[in-house]
Amino acid sequence: MSEVEGCCGGGCCEPIKEAAGVTELTEETFNSDVLTSSEPVLVEFWASWCSACKAMFPHLDKLAEDQDKLKIAKLSVEDAPELAMSYGIRSIPAMLVFQNGEVIQTINGSRSYEKLSEELSDLL
Repeated sequence: MSEVEGCCGGGCCEPIKEAAGVTELTEETFNSDVLTSSEPVLVEFWASWCSACKAMFPHLDKLAEDQDKLKIAKLSVEDAPELAMSYGIRSIPAMLVFQNGEVIQTINGSRSYEKLSEELSDLL
């Protein structure tokens, strides 16, 4: 039986492991880690029940390991719903790239590492 109450036991609700290069954001850290960052930041908006969001985690981990020009972060919409709504997040996974406090790119939905890297190539 899974450690997560109410889980189906299929592995989708297992505790999330944070990768060394991916920053876990909160409402309290969003401003300092994203909006005032001196480098561009990709933020994945995700939820614990979203299997497509979790499918992106290995790609984000690899992206964080493979390059150093773009900070990689994730923000749970369950923990920060107002913040997600303020950026127009209506479906997840959704990724926004911020530079100088402004959204410069939006990527909606799950995709392969290769496709994600291609879409971000101007920043990498």
